[in-house]
Amino acid sequence: LFRAVGGIRVLMIVIRGNSWGSERDEISVDDEEDRDEEAELYQASQWIWQEPYESWPYVEVESAIQKQRHYAGDFLDDKFYGPKDRLLAAAFLEHLATDGLWGPQALVEEMFQCPYCIQILCRVKPPGCYLIKLMLSHPGFGEYLTHAAAAIAKVYAERALTPVYTADVSCHSIFPVLYPEDSPSGSAAFKQFRDEIVAVQTQNMTLRILANAYHNLQEQVREDRASRQTSSALAEKTEEEAPGEASHLEEDITECCKLLSLQLKMSQNEVSSMAVAIYMQIKDFTRRALLAVNQLPPVNQEDKNKAKSLEVSKTLPARPMYFGHYQMLINNQSNPGQATSRGIVSEHQAQMQSLTGAAEILFTGENRYLSDPSLFPHEFLIVLRVIQLVRIHEPKVPNFIVELQELLEQLTGYQSSFSFSDAENEIELAGADYPWRTGLAPLSTFRVAQVPLRRSHLKNFSRSSPLAVARGMLHLLQEYSALSLWDEEQTDDPGTRLMTKAEKSKSDQASSRRNVLLALCFNHMCFFHPKAVTLENSRDGLANRLGVTVEVLQQVVQVLSAPELQAPAKALASPDVTLPPEVKIQVDATSSAVSVLMVNTADKELAFVHMMGVWTLWANCCKDKTHVLTRTEPVGKYFSF
Repeated sequence: LFRAVGGIRVLMIVIRGNSWGSERDEISVDDEEDRDEEAELYQASQWIWQEPYESWPYVEVESAIQKQRHYAGDFLDDKFYGPKDRLLAAAFLEHLATDGLWGPQALVEEMFQCPYCIQILCRVKPPGCYLIKLMLSHPGFGEYLTHAAAAIAKVYAERALTPVYTADVSCHSIFPVLYPEDSPSGSAAFKQFRDEIVAVQTQNMTLRILANAYHNLQEQVREDRASRQTSSALAEKTEEEAPGEASHLEEDITECCKLLSLQLKMSQNEVSSMAVAIYMQIKDFTRRALLAVNQLPPVNQEDKNKAKSLEVSKTLPARPMYFGHYQMLINNQSNPGQATSRGIVSEHQAQMQSLTGAAEILFTGENRYLSDPSLFPHEFLIVLRVIQLVRIHEPKVPNFIVELQELLEQLTGYQSSFSFSDAENEIELAGADYPWRTGLAPLSTFRVAQVPLRRSHLKNFSRSSPLAVARGMLHLLQEYSALSLWDEEQTDDPGTRLMTKAEKSKSDQASSRRNVLLALCFNHMCFFHPKAVTLENSRDGLANRLGVTVEVLQQVVQVLSAPELQAPAKALASPDVTLPPEVKIQVDATSSAVSVLMVNTADKELAFVHMMGVWTLWANCCKDKTHVLTRTEPVGKYFSF
């Protein structure tokens, strides 16, 4: 009877209370459904059921989001619902777990009937740690989690794929000739593709639910520590609890997090592949974020004047929506000319908000997420929590994953993006200690993460093969050493005479090109983790800091031009392929996500890193300033080959 009436679901609603969710208007069910349909007209099709009250999307079934609405009047006082009722509901469930009643086994099996129990128990304050530990310790939790994730994945796949093959005259779609979904071939092709999407998304939803639970628990630990620090500052210190000692709540949450990490059923191969995918997305995301806040200047004079007067160049124009335009016309049948006051949310607007929020952190280190939550990159927060769960389960991870976590913490505001210091300019001038330092030119620190790289900059610097990277780096170093900046430093003292307007324009262009070349080098062509690099401000400063010369790169290009090295990375790692004696390849024994090609010349050894079809030159030996960046000894340890 308890299961027939959905007893667990009712208790979960009571435990949640009004902690999150949206307020429900006191209207009929039919009216509410009609208003939901109208609201969908103003929402993006791909950003499905993102609950607006600071919740992650895709961690509960869609129907649960709608059921999380509550009447505000129910929580005006404690007479109907209140904090006491939430605690009593949780205590009632704990009481059912006693041996005299249902017992732990039967209670957990009953809780498995509700697909979002773990999400609610981890998010409420205080969390239901006892019930969480019961669920996570049950041998059937993995199956329960998979079923909950699959339910979300099926709805996601249906909502995401349906617009691809169905007709919709409000936008460009398959119309008027329709997709033959009723035919055997059309139905079988779509079903196979949909099933593959559901299978992959089920794994993603599983990770998302675990990451969401871990995130909510960690946020409560952070709040508990802040509360205890405030209390200890106001009250006198007592011997019962030291300021740095963990509370009972924190100990329970730590135990819950350990149990959560055990639910990550991921092999080393899957972890490595996931880490590489996250890294490549970060690189692409940060490049687009810089483009989003560095708009090109207007072309014609009229637009230039408008930009100066209205400062439109500092704003991000919203992409017009076809359907939204006509919705404004038909909003009111009695008055077709009346415009709607509803805001229209598009995928473009949501993506641009996320990009601009990340760009603020990259440029200024300022975290605007608290003042404007719409800027928050939820997807990076999710994978950050997944990486942290991986490190709980496996503390010893490659340095690549450690630095990947640092990047994610910077993008999500948990760590300052300005982790470097301008104190690097104070490096001693002893050339014997630093092989890249000549002492003949001043040092400068270049912030590589703040220069936008546009399509025109990238088109001549391919990364499709080690040979393409070597040729690109050769061209880059030659262009860098040929900049007119170095000629000006040799011929004129900046203080001796004033530069003409033409000379100043030429100097500014050369300085701008220098920044682009450095960004191309460290953000595109090289595998380089830090946000800044210190090098000499001279013609050979970049080559010296990297530890390569034009002559070395010419030798590398000659070696890599061998026909047997033009094969894909997987083929190069095959034992059937005979490599030249100057070349060897290293592949992770547990994963093929990362491979490194080592090239030896008479003067130098270089390493080329391959990830997801992209090759880069290893230049990440940056922990010790006494070495050049392309030193290859740390490569194996960095990726744990």
